[in-house]
Amino acid sequence: MTPKSLLRNPRAASHPAELEQRRFLRVLDDPYTANNGKEVERLILCTGKVAIDLSAALETGAFATNRLAIVRVEQLYPFPQDDLLQVLKRYPRLREVVWVQEEPKNMGAWMYMQPRLQALIHTPLRYIGWPERSSPAEGMADVHEGNQKQIIDKTLNFD
Repeated sequence: MTPKSLLRNPRAASHPAELEQRRFLRVLDDPYTANNGKEVERLILCTGKVAIDLSAALETGAFATNRLAIVRVEQLYPFPQDDLLQVLKRYPRLREVVWVQEEPKNMGAWMYMQPRLQALIHTPLRYIGWPERSSPAEGMADVHEGNQKQIIDKTLNFD
């Protein structure tokens, strides 16, 4: 399952060479930090459409990217502990790890991921997303777009 907006989105597609690996990648490290992992201070973990939205926002050039890394967690269960540990090793100067989701706090993966991530990391773990709600959607596209922009801005503006 995927949102319609991702069906033909090139950021959500795999390259043919990736399909030849014959294995599913549970965690996708940030391709833009290949040479500057030692500069990264905020590691952003997310899954699904919000990962694509964050990457698209970074490509606009409106945010400083050398201190951020966006890592896509493609498999939540079973928890990809070894894959995440490998990613964490690439970023020795982390000041914080952030879990980002567009779903309300009580409806997305946060409740499952939080205790597992906390056991792996030695830096503060933060949540960025919406507080607990009784409804998963705003009901209006304009309101949703505004809320999504707030999540992206809060995630990528790093002091």
